[in-house]
Amino acid sequence: MKKIPFFQCFLAVLLITQYSKAQDWDGFSQNFDVTAYQGGEFRFKGFVRANCANGEASARLMARVDKKKGYSFLDNMKDRPITTDSWNQYIIEGKIDNGAQRLFIGAMYLGKGKFYFDNFSVDIKGKNGNWEKLDLVNPGFEEQSSKTDWKSFFDLGFETHLVGDNPSEGSYCLLVNTNIKSLKGKFVSANGINIHYETYGKGDTILLLHGNSMSIDSFSKQIPVLEKQFFVVAVDSRGQGNTTKDDRKITYELIADDVNSLLDKLNYKNVNVFGWSDGGNIGLILAMNHPDKVKRLAIMGANLFNNNTSIRDEINDQLKKEKEQLIKQKRQNDMFRIEMIDLLLNEPKINPDSLNKIKCPTLVMAGSKDVIKENHTKLIASKISRADLVIFDKGTHFEPWENPERFNKTLMEFFDRK
Repeated sequence: MKKIPFFQCFLAVLLITQYSKAQDWDGFSQNFDVTAYQGGEFRFKGFVRANCANGEASARLMARVDKKKGYSFLDNMKDRPITTDSWNQYIIEGKIDNGAQRLFIGAMYLGKGKFYFDNFSVDIKGKNGNWEKLDLVNPGFEEQSSKTDWKSFFDLGFETHLVGDNPSEGSYCLLVNTNIKSLKGKFVSANGINIHYETYGKGDTILLLHGNSMSIDSFSKQIPVLEKQFFVVAVDSRGQGNTTKDDRKITYELIADDVNSLLDKLNYKNVNVFGWSDGGNIGLILAMNHPDKVKRLAIMGANLFNNNTSIRDEINDQLKKEKEQLIKQKRQNDMFRIEMIDLLLNEPKINPDSLNKIKCPTLVMAGSKDVIKENHTKLIASKISRADLVIFDKGTHFEPWENPERFNKTLMEFFDRK
């Protein structure tokens, strides 16, 4: 399955924000131009069964209607997860409002298990009141996946097969097996929590720090390249991935202290650091507060603070909307997600002038279409004395996923410098 372009990446962000262990989920989708159906309706159907390995696992269908700015409809079945290991048909229905441009439909799988999908269909009703069937590509998974049909969100390496294992109809169905255990995972007790990390390769040490509600798996496109030349240490941040948390309020400063304690426990000093998104914020704080630990620093899509000069408005609007919905629902399981939203909305609080504490060579990166505004990225680079700035042409916040060859080349060239 092919990775997704920007609009689907933005969709993925909105889906990620609803789970605290985002490394355990992925999904796939197709999308369609629905400008001719404005004012109409749609009905998305699919057969799903889920052989869940634990109580956190489930499958879902998902649908979203995009407008020029933002979206008018989103349903990812969060309130009705699929956990039944027998074929059932599930339906998502919605409206195509005036101003709608594209309809995204697909499926998601969360946690450990074997998830089966088959016989998808989309019916759409236009202004004339007549229903018609959209032409999905490979809706019954009877053909091998190609670049023109289902597109994976993240391509995390879960086992994906077309199997004749009792499909709902036809000869095949899609099986996604997420029961994959990492052989690289280790734990160390540091700063009051159990920190999960993985190591790869040999050479100079490079530390990888992921973004909000993500995990080590975020670097699935970077680790295979980096491990050929470096000793890679990839870390799950506090409360995310497989790392635990305590009762302390999560801040970027606290996570930077976690990382510093981890490096102390492992006796790693003067390491290369790459942080993406929130990981970039943490990398900046680590380099400011613990300069002896950082040899070279690369950051992608980092920010110093959150206001209308740094973050695109639609991102903050969506986060605020989601927080309001979670608070109204009053579910205990949502409390950590609310905490992570607050982290995004209210932090970091880095004074730009304090970046002069960073003395190591630094690479500041972002996409020209990043959720971080370009002038803010330029501000960060301007305040670090030994900083280089790279703005990826037509790149987004997801440059490491969307254009791994271009991104990895840039990253390797920086860390290769003497």
